[in-house]
Amino acid sequence: MRSPLKDKPLRNPGQSLDQKITDRQLDALSHYMVAMVLVLFAAFEWWKSLFNIPPTPLLFSIIALGFVIFATVKFRAILNYHDHIQST
Repeated sequence: MRSPLKDKPLRNPGQSLDQKITDRQLDALSHYMVAMVLVLFAAFEWWKSLFNIPPTPLLFSIIALGFVIFATVKFRAILNYHDHIQST
């Protein structure tokens, strides 16, 4: 017996908004993952400096700090967007 349903099912209510929220959350998560990797690089460089291995901690620390600030700004913007969407 064949199915009487021939058309594609309709989208769920709020599906596109839910997808936008998910996309923004993943975007924020990716920024924080990169920031954490950069922090780990900076920590490794500081560790090298403790053991008299030629250090470059300042470079990695500045890069990590800059990206952490960038990721925090992006994350706050995403949270504000999410709060705005929920209040409407």
